[in-house]
Amino acid sequence: MAQLRNVVVVPGLPGTEEVYQPILPYLRSYNVKIVRYPRGLDQRFSTVAKHIAGLVEFDRFHLIGDSYGGPVALELTKAIPDKVATVTLTGSFTSSIYPSFIRFLPLKYMLRAGVPKLYVKKGLINDPSDEKAQVVASSVNAVPSDVLAQRFMNLALVEQGFAPPVECPMLHVRGAGDGLVSKQHADEISLKYPHAKSVEMDGPHLLFLMRPQQLSEILMTFFESLQERQPDAVSA
Repeated sequence: MAQLRNVVVVPGLPGTEEVYQPILPYLRSYNVKIVRYPRGLDQRFSTVAKHIAGLVEFDRFHLIGDSYGGPVALELTKAIPDKVATVTLTGSFTSSIYPSFIRFLPLKYMLRAGVPKLYVKKGLINDPSDEKAQVVASSVNAVPSDVLAQRFMNLALVEQGFAPPVECPMLHVRGAGDGLVSKQHADEISLKYPHAKSVEMDGPHLLFLMRPQQLSEILMTFFESLQERQPDAVSA
């Protein structure tokens, strides 16, 4: 028996690694790759997943999809199922979290002003800290507004029946104080993937940033309970 140590993190809406840095010291015994989203391609979940599939060098790995990255991770699992040993969704969803009418809003122009810190503090981190809010806001506002608009529209256009197949072990983690993804969305994941283990922990939406140690303990417990069986040696 050998423990699989490769982990791929599919990030939230900004598609970058800033808010995931705090958890890395707690996962130092793992080979963690935080992927980046392309900015010049079609931003649909399936298209981004195919792009990521070409970047991951691990033969087999634990896959984590955080928030917006959840649907991308599910599409990635569908694209390369033989490489994905486990799937974990954190603060994620499998149906729209915004009303569909936002597709008619001039999001490209509205987002040029940046994401308000109040939205970050109340909806994403549930904390008055300007420092943490700045980390999140900066990562979001660094994305070109036209690309960001496509991603926001994706959040409103996830079909109710969205459920790419997942046959490997699966974990779903939600912060009890999540101000963006509701308990109803968490329950939908349990209904669509009844084999998934569900954990609700203390914390806001962005668990990697705000509760890195607690989240790492949950992740490692899950990973270590599912040791990869190695082929038996062939005797001469």
